[in-house]
Amino acid sequence: MLLLTQIPCAPGDLSTVCHCKAGMLTACETLRLSEPKKAAEILTQLERIATQAKVLQEAGQKTEEAIKAEADASTDCSEPTECKGQLHHIISKRISRELEKHRTLQGHYKPRDPRFVTRAVDEQAHCGYQEWHREVDEEVIR
Repeated sequence: MLLLTQIPCAPGDLSTVCHCKAGMLTACETLRLSEPKKAAEILTQLERIATQAKVLQEAGQKTEEAIKAEADASTDCSEPTECKGQLHHIISKRISRELEKHRTLQGHYKPRDPRFVTRAVDEQAHCGYQEWHREVDEEVIR
């Protein structure tokens, strides 16, 4: 996750102000001595951004934990062990490659993604890359 922990410089900002907005402590200290009101305003903004970043990070950790729990639950199958149905990853390597090229979806899915696992009906349904599978991939990619 990429978080910006700085405030963008405005046209006309002095370099000390810009450097303080970028989180450079020495610039903030210099600014505090010369313009205490401006320094306090920037510090308040930086603290708000840091709080938001912490909230986002915690939410991301909770999401990752939920995804892992869901993946663990999805692989728990009550099918008898003598059945030949195998775990099947819905997102094929071909679809995964295309997702990585997509402007908004890249980075959200991966081959063998544990969130998208199902049980094949039988061994034949799982093995190989049949024509019907190629057609499904082609349709999804379009």
